[in-house]
Amino acid sequence: GANSYGQLGDSTTSTRTRPVSVVTVAAPRITSNPSSGSVSVYGVGTKTHTFTVKASGTGLSYRWQYEAASGGGWQNVSGGTRSSYTATSGHWVGNASFRVVVSNKGGSVTSSTARLTVLWPTTTPAADAERPSASRTSPRVLTCPATSTPV
Repeated sequence: GANSYGQLGDSTTSTRTRPVSVVTVAAPRITSNPSSGSVSVYGVGTKTHTFTVKASGTGLSYRWQYEAASGGGWQNVSGGTRSSYTATSGHWVGNASFRVVVSNKGGSVTSSTARLTVLWPTTTPAADAERPSASRTSPRVLTCPATSTPV
């Protein structure tokens, strides 16, 4: 279509026509939502859980968010800017919900919520009545079984 119209110095007008291309970017679409999982404290199982989202679209960016089980609203996860986020038991000490906002120039979409359950031991390991001694030549292995349940 016409994209310029102007008056010339001799009182005539000129119209210049150039083709204009319009590029439409479709909003992203989530094709696979993150799944819930658990992390264990004190070695009672896995220490990490990876949340992963799959999305279609061009020029995608990711922003992982969490909300503590006690509430308080959604907060951005520090460093959570990829299609996957790995939660570790050393960082998360309480249950939380996670989601990811996927964006591009066409808009944004939010994933469904996935839950992180933090597992704590249900019993406190008993202290050995006799203090064990160990050396390089005489090592000792202490075994302390424990179970856990979601908090």
